[in-house]
Amino acid sequence: HLLQKKQEVEHQILKEYEMNMRDAAEYERWSKEMGEKDEIERLEYMQKKKIEMELARAEAIEAKEHKFKENKYNASKMKVQSQIREDLRMQEKAHDHLNK
Repeated sequence: HLLQKKQEVEHQILKEYEMNMRDAAEYERWSKEMGEKDEIERLEYMQKKKIEMELARAEAIEAKEHKFKENKYNASKMKVQSQIREDLRMQEKAHDHLNK
C-alpha cells in the first residue's frame, strides 16, 4: 500500500511536470507570436512615419516654391507701381514747368 501511494505521488509529480512543460511551450509560442506581432507593428509605425516625413518635406518644398513665386510677383508689382508713380511725378513736374 505504501509503494502504491509512492507511485501515485510520483505519477502526480510527473503529470504536473508534463503540464508545466506544455504550459512553458505554449508560453514560448505565445511569446514568439507577440514578439513577431510587436515587430510588425514597429515596422509599420516606422514606415508610416517615413511616409509622413516625406509628405511633410514635399509640402514644405511646395510651400517654399509658392512663397518664392508670390514674392517675385509682389516685387514685380511694386516695381511697376513705383514706375507709374515716377511717371506721374515726371508728368506733374513737366506740367508745372510748362505753366510757369
